[in-house]
This record gives sequence, structure tokens and C-alpha cells, in this order.
Amino acid sequence: LSKEAVDYAIACEVRAFHDFGYKLGSPMLILSGGQMGVIPTTLKGKISDFVSAWCNNRYLFPAFELESNKIDQILHIIKKYNIRFGMGYSSAWLTFAELLEQKGLKLQFSAVFATAEPLFDTWAEKIREFVAHKVVDFYGSAEITALGFKKPDGDCYYVPDDHVYLEVLHEDGSISQQGKGELLITNLDSCVMPLIRYRNGDEVELGTPDLSQSPFSRILKLWGRSFDRFYRTDGQAVSGAFVSHLVLVTKTPFTQFQMVQSEIGQIEVRYLPSPLVKNDHLFAIEKTLKRLLGINTNVFFSEVSELPKTPAGKRRFAVSHITEKQVSCYLQTNKP
Repeated sequence: LSKEAVDYAIACEVRAFHDFGYKLGSPMLILSGGQMGVIPTTLKGKISDFVSAWCNNRYLFPAFELESNKIDQILHIIKKYNIRFGMGYSSAWLTFAELLEQKGLKLQFSAVFATAEPLFDTWAEKIREFVAHKVVDFYGSAEITALGFKKPDGDCYYVPDDHVYLEVLHEDGSISQQGKGELLITNLDSCVMPLIRYRNGDEVELGTPDLSQSPFSRILKLWGRSFDRFYRTDGQAVSGAFVSHLVLVTKTPFTQFQMVQSEIGQIEVRYLPSPLVKNDHLFAIEKTLKRLLGINTNVFFSEVSELPKTPAGKRRFAVSHITEKQVSCYLQTNKP
């Protein structure tokens, strides 16, 4: 993304978040991908990160590093900068709320804006109880951010039409601006790498503007990417969204892949065979998984002929078969 595209996306966020009390420059805590361990080591890099956070008043804490012993560090940031708004992965904010509950703490944020994953009702209730008065999900992607925003009393997403142009590809191959089908995205402000009718894999139902509410077009329904939650060997949950970041950071040239957790302390990495995937790539993935999920995590690699699709035709990067009952039993038999 070009700087101009990023700036425009932030402007779209500010415009939408204003309905929930957010103003340009308001301090915000962000729980999202972070650098997956690629932390700046040079003085120039560290200064650049600090200046960026200070200028934007947005303070990032890596979602995959959330754990009980980091809560005090996060609370220090919140108090120091008087933060009252949050943004980031839905499951990361759920994990943060659970960690606060464990410590008997509650925050009074004005709003949390959740994205990248579905926001389930039970998750929103937990976040409202321990973090923020209002919990709102919005639609975006790593490739093109700021695709749809909700209003305080609305269920649909309103599209920033001055930032993106959305269409749907129907089953018969036709393309239109309304109806159900695979989403096609054209960004209108990125000069570095314009994306025209980009297919991000999501299925939507688009609708025309409701002028009584907003001049923008609408996403009436969204069947987006789904990431399960994985569990570390200490029983703490972590967003399965990290798997795509992990593959990116390790520069592993998978054509298709999926990470599956059936037991705590065990991860299976399934992928299609490719001569480009070397042992060094797999070692880097194993090392990072052990760092994120626990040094005693067993990592298995399986070459498969194909990966299953969901009924909506999407492939899931992260699949967890862990139930709450399994977590409870695991913690009882593996007390610290």
C-alpha cells in the first residue's frame, strides 16, 4: 500500500469511528499482527517506530504476545497515554478481556473496533463487560483496508465508496454492484499497486445506498474469513490469524497450507508439495510456532494432495478442534 492509500484508509476509519465518539488524534490501543518477532534492532528503526506511534497516537501491542505477564505493561501504556479506544483482531480483544477477568480488573474504554475475524455475540458480551462500553466490528483486509463500517444502530456495513469500488461476481459469471456473490475489490487511491477487481475470497451480498441512513453503498451480509483460536501450553488462547503472518515472515512459498490443532501442545502443518519449500522454511516455522505456543509444542508437517474447502468455498488457514472442556481438563492436569 502507498502512503497515500494508508492515509486515506485511516481517514475513512476516523470518519466512521466518529459516530462512536472517536476523534482524529484520539489515543488508541491496537491489538493486531505486529512484527511476529521482527523487532527493529537499529537505533534508527526504534526511533522510527516510536515517532510513528507518537504522531498517530496509535499504540500497537502484538496480538500474538498477549499473556498474563504482559497485562501490566499494556495497562501502563493505557494509563500513560489516557487511551479510551481500541482496535484490532476480535479474538485478541476477547483474550485481553479474559486476562483482565482473571486478574479481577475492568476497563472503561469508550469503544473497541474489532476486525479481521467474525465478532461473535458471546465475544462481544465479554469485551463489553471487561473492556469497553461499545464493541463494533468493521470490515477490512490486509491488502485493502477500510472496506465497510457499521453505524451505532445498524447491522449492515457501509462502504467508503470514495476509497473502494465493490462489485460481486455471480455464479453465472456476471458482475454487478448488488446481489450475492464473490467480492471484487477495486481500490481508488493506491498508486503503488492498484488492485482492480481483486478477489479476496470473501462472499458478500451488496445493496444499494439507504439514503435515509447514509449515501454510501452497503454490504448486507458477509461470509468472511474465519480463524479459530489456538491454545498455548499454558492454556492461554491466541488468535489463529497468526498463521498467515507466520508464513509471510518466514518467507515460506506455500501454494496452499493449513495449520490444525487437535490437542494442546501439538500442531500439524498441512501443505501441498512444492520443490520451493525447503527444510529451512519448515525449521523456521517450527521455531516460531514453539515461541508463540510454548517451547514444548510438538510440530508435525504433512504433505497432502488437497486441502478441504468450507461450504462457502473458502479454505481455512487455521483450524482448532480444542473445546473449552479440553482446556479445563488440560489446566487441571498441567497446573503451573
